[in-house]
Amino acid sequence: MRYLTLAALALMAACSTTTTTTTSDKTAAPLTAVPTAEPGEGNSVLVLTQAGSQLGTLAAQTPQYSSEAPGMIAWLPGSGGIDEQGRAVPGVKFVAWNEGGWTHVRAYALVARPGETNLHNTNVLESRMLGEYVMHYAESAAVAELARYGVTPLIVKAT
Repeated sequence: MRYLTLAALALMAACSTTTTTTTSDKTAAPLTAVPTAEPGEGNSVLVLTQAGSQLGTLAAQTPQYSSEAPGMIAWLPGSGGIDEQGRAVPGVKFVAWNEGGWTHVRAYALVARPGETNLHNTNVLESRMLGEYVMHYAESAAVAELARYGVTPLIVKAT
């Protein structure tokens, strides 16, 4: 069963670099993923879920990247969250890499600059570090820091 799940995830990741998810208001929001690794390179594929629904996949890269590196943006359903200053938090950016046999994942809250209304334009969003997670194959981590923005935590699982 695990082999079939991995094969299906690898096939989904290899066949597309853009996925869509449907938000609660029936509009599609893009999830932008980085290209996947070739089989046998030892890179992990991460699966992102929220409240049991899969949001997308992301291939961990080598070497380490900064917050400006290619990654995946998960646009949050509905109006997303609100920070402590009342600014919108419409999405979360994930960057992942493999290092020393571990998969490292950094999550960044995307926060609208004051006065911005175009919440899906990444040029007007600030990145705020939510956390860094280190895991082996089949381990998962909850991005629990999203709770401070009133958002249900996202789950990241290394596969």
